[in-house]
Amino acid sequence: ETDVDDNWYQDGIVEVRASSTPPTITPPTIRHDVGIVAIQQSNTIVEVGEDLNITVTVRNLGTETESFNVAIYCNETQIGTLPVTSLGPNQIVPMIFVWNTINQTPGSYTLKAQAEQVENETNSDDNVYVHNSKIEVVAPSSSDSLASIAIIAIAFSFGFFETFSPCLIILLSFVLTY
Repeated sequence: ETDVDDNWYQDGIVEVRASSTPPTITPPTIRHDVGIVAIQQSNTIVEVGEDLNITVTVRNLGTETESFNVAIYCNETQIGTLPVTSLGPNQIVPMIFVWNTINQTPGSYTLKAQAEQVENETNSDDNVYVHNSKIEVVAPSSSDSLASIAIIAIAFSFGFFETFSPCLIILLSFVLTY
């Protein structure tokens, strides 16, 4: 009882009377807010032509179920987009993007993920996440083929191939190549 002015006291008896104003009921607050909470990659150094797996973790920070798109960028170039469907309040979902570096020039790259702003979202600051470490894309190494050539040259110098059949020599060169 918060309104004691309308109560009545007589001869040791207290009568609690109903308030003349009805209590106010506050409806629950509806909040639309999604965000990117983390980016993780499978490696920090990749050769040109290799795939890099990038995991973007998305969270619904609001009170309503949301559906939206998430894009991943390498520097300012978009490299993929995936949909998030029916993500409930406080739910977290990891999304795996695959970046094929076949057309990349060697260098340092920054990853950035961006969640599309949902309808009636007022806090979009957490919709963009820039990864704090760089990804190094390097030129493919040619040391494997050089090592194979060196092994074959050494084998010839010791007369190794003179005692084997041509089929075995072809098989051995195939194994050394791969």
